[in-house]
Amino acid sequence: MGDSSMSVLSSRTGRDRQRYDNNFRLVSGCIPYRLIKDKKLEEDTSVDFVNKLQVLMVSSPNRHDLVFPKGGWENDETVLEAASREAMEEAGVKGILREVPLGVWEFRSKSSISTNAEDESFGGCKGYMFALEVTEELQEWPERGNRQRKWLNVKEALELCRYEWMQRALEAFLRSIMESDPSVTCFIFLNSSMSVISSRTGRDRQRYDNNFRLVSGCIPYRLIKDEGIEEDTSVDFVNKLQVLMVTSPNRHDLVFPKGGWEDDETVLEAASREAMEEAGVKGSLREVPLGVWEFRSKSSISSSCNEEDECFGGCKGYMFALEVTEELEDWPERENRERKWLSVKEALELCRYEWMQRALEEFLRVMQEEEEEEEEEEKKLRTEEETVQDDSSKLQECQIDPCYCFVVN
Repeated sequence: MGDSSMSVLSSRTGRDRQRYDNNFRLVSGCIPYRLIKDKKLEEDTSVDFVNKLQVLMVSSPNRHDLVFPKGGWENDETVLEAASREAMEEAGVKGILREVPLGVWEFRSKSSISTNAEDESFGGCKGYMFALEVTEELQEWPERGNRQRKWLNVKEALELCRYEWMQRALEAFLRSIMESDPSVTCFIFLNSSMSVISSRTGRDRQRYDNNFRLVSGCIPYRLIKDEGIEEDTSVDFVNKLQVLMVTSPNRHDLVFPKGGWEDDETVLEAASREAMEEAGVKGSLREVPLGVWEFRSKSSISSSCNEEDECFGGCKGYMFALEVTEELEDWPERENRERKWLSVKEALELCRYEWMQRALEEFLRVMQEEEEEEEEEEKKLRTEEETVQDDSSKLQECQIDPCYCFVVN
């Protein structure tokens, strides 16, 4: 080692081996994380999982802003190898890299906003981000002389992220933690009324199909947990069923949670995200859609939209059924929306949008069919049990007296 401030290992430089995709420079990086090893915190049940979680950020060379380790994905390595290498070179950490990416984000680097339109980096960057559970922190690493590393809680990291795409990567990281442990509630607050995890905004990643904006949503539902109602056979299945609706921002009409389906998520992920963001609920999402409906959103009938505008073609909405298993006390759009559990009859009366009424009618049809199938199956099982019991009683009546049994040689 030449001196105490510089690792013998050096970072890769230059772009001779840089990968590109349609003029986008391919980048790979990660969000290094750890759980605080503090016996008091581990035993304190009032401190939730997220407040025991820390992520590692590093300073940019010659600047004070903090970023997650990332860099060019080169053609002699896999995307995972590139992410691990960047974590070691920029942050001096090693660990267990999750193989499934948090997502892929398009962004512009400092060089991509160059005025030279012929520059190969002009198309910006496409970044693959992963989660890295840190198991080792190196004392010396290639970029130690140019970067400082800093462990932060998630709230601090979200506040210090100056790049929107990195904020979204961090939010995706939190969602992945929630999915891996359903008991975790990943909501932290900047103040008492606002969640750090905010709803997605804008339409940079919005999916379209023949000028139709693609939308994904769901009908959250539950069965009333009331012993008296459950045992009362005079109360039919439909009257035990409730659906959840939310108010529209700045209006009093009730709708089901829905929103734009973006290009870094599946249609099911989009529906689950909208349920959490707009209604603050999680649950079991049925994979088969209730249907696909075409409709016009508020923006599509705005005077600002003309025939050449992308919103002119309206929307195409995929709707699913979500059995609610958890209601969050705080959620991203809590300040702008109220949620209300309703009977199906009430929901049908309050639906002001025809396509939502049709989605609810289809939901009811599916639920009733399943209930009838279950009742038929239960009836069949009861019949089989009664038959077995009847056969058993007949056998008992036909018992042979042992004194009349003998062995034949």
